[in-house]
Amino acid sequence: MSIFYKHFRNIYWKRRDSLITKYYKILNSLNSTTPVLLDIEKVQKVLVLAPHPDDEAIGCGGALLRLAQNGCHGETIFFTNGRKSETDERCEITKIRKSEALLSAKELGMANCHFLNYYDSRLKSDKKSVNFVLSRLNDLKPDIVFTPFFWDNHPD
Repeated sequence: MSIFYKHFRNIYWKRRDSLITKYYKILNSLNSTTPVLLDIEKVQKVLVLAPHPDDEAIGCGGALLRLAQNGCHGETIFFTNGRKSETDERCEITKIRKSEALLSAKELGMANCHFLNYYDSRLKSDKKSVNFVLSRLNDLKPDIVFTPFFWDNHPD
């Protein structure tokens, strides 16, 4: 066995063990993100944080409908409005998405909808949005908050 081969083999095994350890830690940390079963009867108030109108229906619409059937009520905060910028001439899409979101909210048992009207793909955490979410959390005191999956591959 050549000295090069022995050296390469040692490097490979050290690197392999390091990678396995790193990925094991990542996978192990996912336990904290594993969904839990809801005790539907205990959930009376819910807050949904939806980057776009329709995210609430796509992401947690089934859970919201089931909760509403058991008397739960809640609110949805929509962060974006469907437009890319002020110069985006698709103003009509904002109206359409808002009316669709309101119809969906009614079907899903959401009493109130809040529209923050940020532009699509430009959503940033700023003082205004953070304070608004905090105020809704303090006022509503929800039993559960639905958010997008944190590994969602969308800028908003």
